[in-house]
Amino acid sequence: MTDKHLDPLQVRRAFARAASTYERHDALQREVESRLFESLDYYDGKPRRVLDVGCGTGYFTDWYLRHGASVTGLDITTASVDQLARRFPDAEFVLGDVSDTVPDGPFDVVNAFDVLYHITDPERWERAVRNLARAVAPGGALVVTDLFEAGHGEAAHNVMRPLSRYAELLAAEGLEPGALTPTHVLLNRHLGAFRFLNRWPWALYAIDRALLALHLSLPRRTNRILVARRPTR
Repeated sequence: MTDKHLDPLQVRRAFARAASTYERHDALQREVESRLFESLDYYDGKPRRVLDVGCGTGYFTDWYLRHGASVTGLDITTASVDQLARRFPDAEFVLGDVSDTVPDGPFDVVNAFDVLYHITDPERWERAVRNLARAVAPGGALVVTDLFEAGHGEAAHNVMRPLSRYAELLAAEGLEPGALTPTHVLLNRHLGAFRFLNRWPWALYAIDRALLALHLSLPRRTNRILVARRPTR
C-alpha cells in the first residue's frame, strides 16, 4: 500500500474525528457550491428520490428536503448518521462506504459532492463510481465534484482523476456526462505562503469569485461539477 492508498478504516476514523467540525470548516465552500447548484437544471423542484452520498453535516440533505425530495443519506461515520437521523426524521440515513455498496434505489438524483477524490485506492474508486452510476434511475442524474484533472501536490487523502476516466466508467454504465461547471479555485485548497488568507474566508470568497469571473481559474486548481444523466427508456 502506497501513501496515496489509505486504508478505508483510516479514512473512516479520520472523518469521524472531524465530524463535529465539518460545519465550521466547509460552510463557505458549501454556500458557494449551493448557489451554483441551484442554477443547474437537473433538478426541477418536483418530489424526487435523492441519494445524498457523503451527507456529512446534512447541508445538501437539508436543501433537497426543503425542495420536496425524499432523501436517503449515506455516510461512512456513525457520528454523522446518528446526528442527521435526529435532525432530519423525515429522511433515511445509512452507514456505509460507497465503494462497497449503496442503498437500494434507483434514485432520480445521486448527489456526491466532494466525496470521490477522498477515495485514494484506484480499485475502490472505480467501484464507487460504478455503484453511484448504477443507482441512477432512467431520466435521472448523477452529480459529482472533482478537479477532473490528474494533478499533483494534493493532500495525502485526496487523489484527483481526469474527466476521461470518469467518462469511460460512466458511459459503460449507461450515463451521459455533460459539460463541467466550475465552482471554486481557492476554497478548500492548500494556499502555501498565502495560507494567512484562511483567516479571512470572505476575502477568499471574493478573490475566488473574481478569478472565475475573469476566467483566470487554473485546470489543476479549479473544483468543478459534473452532471451525468441516464437517458429515459
